[in-house]
Amino acid sequence: MQRRVLLTFLSVFLIILGILNNTRLYLDSRSNNEFNWNDKWSSSPVEEYKPILEEDNKEEQTSPPIIKEQLVANSYEEAIELSKKTGKKIFIVFYEDTCKPCNDLKNDVLSHPKVKKKMLEYIYLRVDSSKIKNNKVTSKYGLQVIPTLVITDKNGRTLKRDEGYMDVNNLTNWLS
Repeated sequence: MQRRVLLTFLSVFLIILGILNNTRLYLDSRSNNEFNWNDKWSSSPVEEYKPILEEDNKEEQTSPPIIKEQLVANSYEEAIELSKKTGKKIFIVFYEDTCKPCNDLKNDVLSHPKVKKKMLEYIYLRVDSSKIKNNKVTSKYGLQVIPTLVITDKNGRTLKRDEGYMDVNNLTNWLS
């Protein structure tokens, strides 16, 4: 009898574990990994987004190419202020240092040239949801899952929102 109960419990546990692993919630965001994720996040957002050349007319270019730089805000308040000055929308990425999908999004997707070019249309803001100083921003946007991507207007109203990891093509389309 005990063996049957143990096997039933183990079967249910494995089914639940399989379901959790197949969701987009990535519940491993707070797990302790042997790998130090902080090394991956040590660079500043400004260093990541090098200027991208805009070449409108490759054949007859008489002047040097126009260099566009990613506008990066260091705080939510700064992003709102920049948005009001420039008229650009704000692209917010909520993350945590220990979140593997967040790291994958940053390293594989946000650094891709196709995505970088699309991001030039926005003011970019990364918000570490594990920091107490960001509680006001995370609660304003009802953060429940990381990574969470939000596009807002100059007043902070949500225009678009998605939760979880996105590949290059999906994110490029989503930013359009």
